[in-house]
Amino acid sequence: MKSRPKFYFVGGAKGTGKTLVTSAACLELNLKRVETGKIVRDYLSRGLNIPYRDHIAHCLMEEEQDTLIDTHYAPFPCLEREKKTAFSRGLEKEHLEKLAAKYDIKLCLFYLESDELLKRRIGDSKKRITTKDLVSDELIFNEMAAKIYSQELKTPIFYLRNDERISSKERLLEWITTHSQTI
Repeated sequence: MKSRPKFYFVGGAKGTGKTLVTSAACLELNLKRVETGKIVRDYLSRGLNIPYRDHIAHCLMEEEQDTLIDTHYAPFPCLEREKKTAFSRGLEKEHLEKLAAKYDIKLCLFYLESDELLKRRIGDSKKRITTKDLVSDELIFNEMAAKIYSQELKTPIFYLRNDERISSKERLLEWITTHSQTI
């Protein structure tokens, strides 16, 4: 029996270093990498008339190989003026169920302490939220959504504290290669 392709969901708050670390890891492993942020930007530029979560799930369902998904488990605004007031998850349960029928899904949560993430954001050229309470909320919301995904998919979360990017890449590589060898 042929095994299902693996989806390595790597999520967390903006600025935790997911993109830098996952890009390096995927290059080293020759593993396909998809950013859900790019899918959303494509969705917005095309003005599609379907819910954006449906579009993300549809695009992901087109993958036919092991793939790392660089994502946010909980969407959060980019700017202070777009203050987040309520928790919301990235993909809904029905999207996860469709994906899980086709892919063997693994979950990784990138995280930092809120003070560390706040320091990174203050020095970042991107216009990201730099209010301590909102940074903390974004970290909490991503962990909450990852826990919901974990419960619904019945798969554990690999927590990766990204305080040293070089060792974080090595830990991510080890996690991926460990799961790539399981049947």
